[in-house]
Amino acid sequence: GSFSRVVQNKAPCFSVACRSMKGWGGTRGWGVWAVVRASPPTPPSCTSTSGCPRRRPRRRSKRLTASWPSRSTLTRAATRRSSRRSRHRTRCSRTRRSARSTTSTDSRAWRRAAAGTPTTSSRRLFGGRRGRRQSSGPRKGQDVKHPLKVSLEDLYKGKTAKLAISRDKIVGEPKQCGPCNGRGAIIRLRQLGPGMVQQIQQQCPDCNGSGYSVKKQKERQVLEVHIEPGMNHEEKIRFPGMSDEQPNCEPGDIVFVLQEKPHAVFKRKHSDLLIQKEVTLQEALCGYEFLVNHLDGRKILVKSKPGEIIKPEAAQGEPYIKCVEGEGMPKKGTGGFEKGRLFIFFRIVFPEMGALGPDEIATLKNVLPGPDSTPSYDPDEVEEYTTEQVDIKEFGKRAPGEQDAYDSDEEGGERGVQCQQG
Repeated sequence: GSFSRVVQNKAPCFSVACRSMKGWGGTRGWGVWAVVRASPPTPPSCTSTSGCPRRRPRRRSKRLTASWPSRSTLTRAATRRSSRRSRHRTRCSRTRRSARSTTSTDSRAWRRAAAGTPTTSSRRLFGGRRGRRQSSGPRKGQDVKHPLKVSLEDLYKGKTAKLAISRDKIVGEPKQCGPCNGRGAIIRLRQLGPGMVQQIQQQCPDCNGSGYSVKKQKERQVLEVHIEPGMNHEEKIRFPGMSDEQPNCEPGDIVFVLQEKPHAVFKRKHSDLLIQKEVTLQEALCGYEFLVNHLDGRKILVKSKPGEIIKPEAAQGEPYIKCVEGEGMPKKGTGGFEKGRLFIFFRIVFPEMGALGPDEIATLKNVLPGPDSTPSYDPDEVEEYTTEQVDIKEFGKRAPGEQDAYDSDEEGGERGVQCQQG
């Protein structure tokens, strides 16, 4: 009302418009939107010189020009207000639910704690951390590892080795380190430039990061390392609490790591053994028989079955291998009563060039089965060749200076073709 009267007194040619906002955004009461709106042009009989805004168009455009807001603008404003109210209601409901659940959970925790049943909620009520267990007792020191090289015979039969070690032992009561105040680290400042200082945290050199000043002495002990038959490479044998003593923590463990030495005859994989045996062509065709010196000192006789023939290779190009059951490595935990298999890889040694004379060749032809069919040909119409021994790596390898015929043609064409005009 007062605003409309002021505007009408100063600008007779304009009027003020007020409109209800109930149908536009759900707001309460009445509101003024776009309060000034232009009226129809003033008739020519208007003689106002001081108050008529037609004589001041720039000022009128800055202060009094406005328009009604669009329906989409009012709808967006109402939507934002509605979403804020809904989020507020959601937060309030979550807070109430959380309060109710906390109250019920705490009451159950109190009842279980009174009954003597510890729960996560009761631990949270009495100061415990949720989801994490607090460590009880002092921490444990670092383990010390020592490699122990053993032969394949020791892993086959088993062995007990006596090893002497030395460790640090604390003498007297440990005292808190003064330079680091028991923290184990000191902070030093280093100036990089004018007004620039770098803060560095380093390990305390007096206590070596332990936070205590102690006196130590070397102690020598002899440990008996029992190697069980069938133990594997990189297997660990642990002696608990035999490492160096440190203040405010339990001693670590001494760990011996088995390192298997390579063997000249046997190769091991888990509980199986592998050897390589060369046999002559006669043994491959007529039968073989040989002795094997085993890892425990025994001698075992390996012989072929009647009529058995050793082939250069098995199906699909794989090597020809046979095995002996129960003569491999002992299985761990069985006391050596259960063992794996002994695999034998056969290699046939053929006679050298020229080792067979005409009589031996004729005898072999009479004994051995011949080819299925002999090809018939005319010596005057065929070309005869002999073979030479060659490495398989030479297959497909080009000779020095050799190039493809197509490459030579293309290179020659590029160099030789010229266009000359006379």
